[in-house]
Amino acid sequence: MFDRESLILRPELLQTGFIPERILFRDEQINKLVTTFSPILRGYQPKDIVMLGKSNTGKTIVANRILKDLREKVNHKTTDLEIIDTSYSIVFSPERAIQNVIYRITNDDAIYETELNEQQLVSKLIDILETKEMSLLIVDHSVPGKKSKDYLKLLFDAQAFLQTRNTNVFVFFLLIIDSNIENWQIDDNYITIFFSPYSKKEVEKIVFDRKDAFREGAISDEIIKKCIMAVPNSISEIFSLLLDATIIAESKNANSVTNEHIDNLLKTRKAESIMGIINMLPPAQRIVLLIIATLSSEKKEVHTSDIYNKYVSLCEKENIKALSKPRISQIIGGFEETGILTRKVSYEGIPGRLSIITLNIQSEYLREMLNEVSKIE
Repeated sequence: MFDRESLILRPELLQTGFIPERILFRDEQINKLVTTFSPILRGYQPKDIVMLGKSNTGKTIVANRILKDLREKVNHKTTDLEIIDTSYSIVFSPERAIQNVIYRITNDDAIYETELNEQQLVSKLIDILETKEMSLLIVDHSVPGKKSKDYLKLLFDAQAFLQTRNTNVFVFFLLIIDSNIENWQIDDNYITIFFSPYSKKEVEKIVFDRKDAFREGAISDEIIKKCIMAVPNSISEIFSLLLDATIIAESKNANSVTNEHIDNLLKTRKAESIMGIINMLPPAQRIVLLIIATLSSEKKEVHTSDIYNKYVSLCEKENIKALSKPRISQIIGGFEETGILTRKVSYEGIPGRLSIITLNIQSEYLREMLNEVSKIE
């Protein structure tokens, strides 16, 4: 039993943190990053860098590859440069970002309890750097686009403040920002490196380039393409799907990954995703979703008006103040955005129009999940 050969020979090729020797389709971005960072090794301050693009366009993997090489060269040359690699949290703010940097340098979490404002935090950071006689490269991953401008301003303020002092210490940054390229205004104060979305052919090439992760015959090209089609906009999710499907196949003592393994895994993931959404819903929205599930099991065609009428009737029965019809329509729109349902507008039966609601998950299964959440609470 334990002598059975694994279907996966190199699981690290499918893991999120893996950095390949050659990063496909990103030569231009890598060359620009290397050129911009080169002055560091001669003791000079380089230009600041913003890496810009939507999620899953290769920003992080390119940054990690270059930073890995940079750390090795900096250590070899004993340059007094500290590279602080941080990530934003859900509660991102410029102040929190500077606090994160200070904590990474000092390892003192008391910084999070202070009531220092932005400028005071910047001043404290500069004092620390001068005391330690070190320069600093701030690397911040996945900065939300909407808050990036405030963060950039704060970093520029830190650099301007440092220039007023007679010191050889300098601060520069590499920010990885998730944002549409089209909406970004180029600023001459820093180098902007753009990452366009991968094409369908490029995604396929990147995924097949790591087929060596599997034992020969363990997974077919058709299965790999099916995984690509399932999550076409996320290379990391494709690798995760392939890895999990292979683990399932091994647990079933199968010699290869089959369509059944993929289909079952996709159903499980979809259910987990919907359960996560349901857990986050306020009670009023769960009521609306339960009404949709109930009507879908009773009727062939469910209209928005049916949902609202059933909702109002329930509120009257339970003596609950009902939400307005536009608000219910907004809630249904939110369910559509998450993929729980599809809303189709029909202009038959003039005057007016009908919104036909179709669940993308079995109504009985959805009701079971809603009831399960209610039991937990």
